[in-house]
Amino acid sequence: MAHPKKEEKKFPSVINSFEIALKSYDWAVQRSDAVDDGIDKLMAWTLSVTVGVVSITSTKINGVQLRFDSYWFYAAMILLAIIVLLGIWTKVRKKNSLILINPEIVYKKWTKENEWGFKKYALYWAGKHFIINQTMINKKGYVAGTMWFIFLIEILCLAMWIIHLTQ
Repeated sequence: MAHPKKEEKKFPSVINSFEIALKSYDWAVQRSDAVDDGIDKLMAWTLSVTVGVVSITSTKINGVQLRFDSYWFYAAMILLAIIVLLGIWTKVRKKNSLILINPEIVYKKWTKENEWGFKKYALYWAGKHFIINQTMINKKGYVAGTMWFIFLIEILCLAMWIIHLTQ
């Protein structure tokens, strides 16, 4: 390992960068919570719209009683199930957990360091964790986008079910 004073001269902004490193964990938590909230709202919205459409259309339309034995209806219900399962899978999947600083590792490995060395390690690991957390959050965002796309297809299936049976 290089001499600490040489390291400090080589990387003089470590102490200033430490604050950004700490904030990166807060940012990751906020972004992850926002994506999770969006997935929760999408699942609730999807269930509400589907149940509402089915409830409203279960009455007679133009004197025609809608039947539930339609491929369009089955497709819509399968798509609803896929949306709900994707949402649940995204929530319970262990790989969708944020990586945060482990105080036990900090205690065992970093407490022997001087302030500059401690902050250097914290900055290094915050960068590694940020990349992993960002990748995980982006993947959850892609799943949310996929869920929206499936929801739109489900709405089209419900519309086709209603149009097909009322003609």
